[in-house]
Amino acid sequence: MSAFRSMRSPTDFHPSMSADSQDQFVSNHEEDSSSEEPEELRFEKTQDEPNDAQIKEEEKELLIHREDQQLEMKQETETPSVETSSEEETDDSDLDQNGAELLSQSHAKAEDQNQEISGSCLSHCCDVCGKEFRKKNHLTDHKRTHTGEKPFLCGVCGKSFGRKYGLNSHMRTHTGEKSYSCDACGKAFSDSGQLNTHVRTHTGEKPYSCDFCGKNFSQNGHLRDHMRIHIGKKPFQCRLCGKTFMRKNCLKCHMVTHTGEKPHTCELCGKSYGVRANLTAHMKTHTGDRPFTCLTCKRSFITKSALNSHMSTHSGEKPFSCPTCGKSFREKTFMTVHMKTHTEEKPFLCPVCGKRFSQRRYLTKHKRGHTDDKPYTCEVCGKGFCQSCDLTSHMRTHTGEKPFPCLTCGKSFGKKSNLNIHMRTHTGERPFQCQTCGKGFREKTSLNRHTETQHP
Repeated sequence: MSAFRSMRSPTDFHPSMSADSQDQFVSNHEEDSSSEEPEELRFEKTQDEPNDAQIKEEEKELLIHREDQQLEMKQETETPSVETSSEEETDDSDLDQNGAELLSQSHAKAEDQNQEISGSCLSHCCDVCGKEFRKKNHLTDHKRTHTGEKPFLCGVCGKSFGRKYGLNSHMRTHTGEKSYSCDACGKAFSDSGQLNTHVRTHTGEKPYSCDFCGKNFSQNGHLRDHMRIHIGKKPFQCRLCGKTFMRKNCLKCHMVTHTGEKPHTCELCGKSYGVRANLTAHMKTHTGDRPFTCLTCKRSFITKSALNSHMSTHSGEKPFSCPTCGKSFREKTFMTVHMKTHTEEKPFLCPVCGKRFSQRRYLTKHKRGHTDDKPYTCEVCGKGFCQSCDLTSHMRTHTGEKPFPCLTCGKSFGKKSNLNIHMRTHTGERPFQCQTCGKGFREKTSLNRHTETQHP
């Protein structure tokens, strides 16, 4: 019909014919032309006007195509390791030829793939530790933690990494690129993970919880380190002396004691450190920055560990006990130092006079006696001191501050050591004993005086 109308439009009729006559003429002519149309034209009409069977066939193909897409999406989501074979890809291209064949083979394909999925492993498992991963490349990266392989090398400094992501993040330390900024304070970071961790310092969010004691942490790495306290695991071992550590950074700090290397130097005073974190803390002594404040007494500290140690002075908690004498301490380092009084271990040797010390800070203080180096000076009276803690204690003689009160009688002291000596008047403790006559003393200076006068 459309072909006939395109051949002769209403404008081709005689002008004298009315509109009704023209319509009647066209209607009659179409009826007559149905039997006179050429065979080729009738074939085109049958091709252009699909019948109901073809419409249903196309709808069926469309429905099957959608089912295949949903099946593929589901497989990609649930089993990324499942790969489609070349035979199945060939079948998919052949199925488009016939709708009925497509439907039957599509269902057969889905059943075969479901059987393959159910019979295969949904995750990739590490042969060494049994840890499972969703993707094969994640397993490959993980295996390098066992083998120690680090194939990604920095072309600038030569440092190598086990993951390409680690190399990319490291390269920003050379370029200085910091494209991730905190919306709260504007501080910029070179890595998105560092930014996410930093944001939690503003929000106070601690999403990682310990299953043993319920303590919460802002970082997953901090939770892993904490868990080792419960299970007693120390996976990081020194290759030189065999000592083990819970944290990798603790091992790095320990290695400096063997090498004596101190690559991190203060640009203001020239003092060097083996660990960058120690240099960062030292720099705050020049800037006066004390960002960690005690909520109880409002006292500020340079490092968070110093604040945590201080908090135990309010709570009275002393979780670290000496296995020899049972004495308790607020910090593990204090207990470690105390243990040397039982073993008489003094590993720190003065290269000038040969005197030995149980702590490095004692040796450092002693060495300044040879050089007369007193880098810490009082701004009020000009007196110099070998250690910053001595200057801090001295400043209280000017301010009158006495932050260490006795919980028994209420008397306060400007030094913690003076408080400890005073507490022995209440407990009766006399820890310093004369090796000759057995007499005990509350202070070591009293013992030294006794030895010099009574047993010269």
